[in-house]
Amino acid sequence: MKKLEEVKMAKSASGITEGEIREGLLCPICMYDLHTVDQLQEHFEVNHSSEDTDVIQALKGFFDKAKRKILKQDTLDNDFSRPFEAELVCNFKPEPVDMTWEEQDIGLISSHTQYFKKFRDKKINRFVIETNKLLIRLDKLICDISSDPEKKKEFEKSIVHG
Repeated sequence: MKKLEEVKMAKSASGITEGEIREGLLCPICMYDLHTVDQLQEHFEVNHSSEDTDVIQALKGFFDKAKRKILKQDTLDNDFSRPFEAELVCNFKPEPVDMTWEEQDIGLISSHTQYFKKFRDKKINRFVIETNKLLIRLDKLICDISSDPEKKKEFEKSIVHG
């Protein structure tokens, strides 16, 4: 019991006991837990700017180096590493291709020509009928035209709409 009380009393100003192990991005001076490298660097510059400049510069260098390693590690996680790719390329030895083929039996043969002709004929017949109607109307307009302008207009309307 006495040891537990000693540990509780040994709390520092940051709320951490001396025997406690913490992980994450911790400020090396006050042991405050920050979540990103940028937040840690900003916290250090704001809260510990009055500290010795040599210590600050050394820690800034450390933060920058750690930041570069973390970012580099993130990109390596997304891509294959270069030595691994080089190893794959170096160990690849192509084998000759076997060009002998086994003889294949002829399978089921089905002709789709009749199916195609059936649908094509329906479309062609429809277009032929429409074209013939237009030719007949045009022939009537040319041959059976009246000289009277009023009758001519009525005749054209009856042919076009009929």
